[in-house]
Parts: sequence; C-alpha cells; structure tokens
Amino acid sequence: MGKLKRDTLQEQAVMALLGMIKEGYFADNRLPAEEELAQMLGISRGTLREALHVLDKACIITKKQGKGTYFHRDIALLGGRLDLTIDFIEILEGQGGVARLETSRPAKTAPSAEAKVKLRLKPEEEVWSFDWLYFKNESPAILAEIEIPHRYFSAADWQPGPWRTLTEYYRRHCVGELVKMAIWMKSRSYDRAAGIFQVDAATPLTWWEEVWYTLEDNPACYVGVYFKPCLVELALVTSPP
Repeated sequence: MGKLKRDTLQEQAVMALLGMIKEGYFADNRLPAEEELAQMLGISRGTLREALHVLDKACIITKKQGKGTYFHRDIALLGGRLDLTIDFIEILEGQGGVARLETSRPAKTAPSAEAKVKLRLKPEEEVWSFDWLYFKNESPAILAEIEIPHRYFSAADWQPGPWRTLTEYYRRHCVGELVKMAIWMKSRSYDRAAGIFQVDAATPLTWWEEVWYTLEDNPACYVGVYFKPCLVELALVTSPP
C-alpha cells in the first residue's frame, strides 16, 4: 500500500479529533499538548497543526497562547451549520436523516415578483423555473424554487440529474459560471410550500432568498428556499469581534 496523501492524513486527523471531542474523550475541555496529541494520533506535528487549524476555523477549538487549546463540544455536536455548508443534503444528513432530492423539469414562465427585482430583469424578460425538493426520511423538508433568466439557460440540453449542487447544475445547462451567492433570511406564510409540507397555510415558514452571481458580476439565478418547521434546524456559529 502506498503512502497516504498529505491532505488525506490531515482529513483523517480532523475526523479523529472531531470524533474524540464529540465522544468526550478528553478531560475538561482542553486538548493535550501538541507533542502528546501527535503521538496519540500517530501523525507529525505539522499534520496535527493543519488539522487544528481546520477545527479552529470551524470554531470547534480555541487556541489561547500560554494557556493551551480548548475545545467546544456543544459546537462540535451542532448540525445544520450554515457557516460550514449550504449543501442541503449535507445539512439533512448531518441531522441524522436519510436525504434525497427530487428535481422538476424546467418550464419557461414569467418571473416571480421577487426574482424580477433581485435579478434586475426587464419587463418582457422570461425565466426558466423549476423546483428542487429535498426529503428527510421521506418527508418533504426543503423546497427550493429556482429561476434562471432565459438568456442564460439552454432548455434543449436539459438533463434530469442526479445533481448535488446548483453550481454543478448551472455549469451543465447554462452560460457562464456561478461564483458568489448572497442570502436574505426572512419568514412568511406561503400556500404552495405549506401544501407540500402538509402544514397549515397560515404557518410562518423560514424563507430565504438566494441570488447567484457570475464571474462577470451578473445576477444569473434566483432561488426562494422554504424549510419545513420542526424538521430542519439551521445554525450559525461565529466568534466575537
């Protein structure tokens, strides 16, 4: 068997440390000294430091000069962290669910009022609209209503998938490349999503709007996302300024 690649060793070290933190392997909430920890994991101190850097960026550990390295078990156990991923499959699976995605065939339509504003569309412009519906343990959990301006989309070349990310889908079907995304987080009641989620139509739903931008800084994709109450939990972790 050949040597493991360095990035594979780092990833293994991250997962090993994360597992030990989650399982309460260490006393109090401090990690052992680097030399001891590296020996324990059977890796070099350089690889250990790379792994610790990953955990530090994820807010799972805090390094204090002269005091040592502290870990935060509650944060390590937290699922649905938007500061780490916006991959809904990953979020649902991270919360102990079996996740799958259903996609609808695109149809040319007039844009929604929200997409018209966010994408800065002209009055006569049309969009290609389609849904991505995410299931958690076979229950509808997340509805994503996607709109792409007609000038970017190639409907004749549409493929049903499977797809994992919108950037992958866009790269396959559209002109250009999506490189950045902005999110506006809101809430509202919405009959269509309520019907899919089988909740009362007046139920307030967590709703966010996504706008995806191309390399040329053009708003090229709008997504309205709705989350089923009590089924999907979203979290955000940050450090104080």
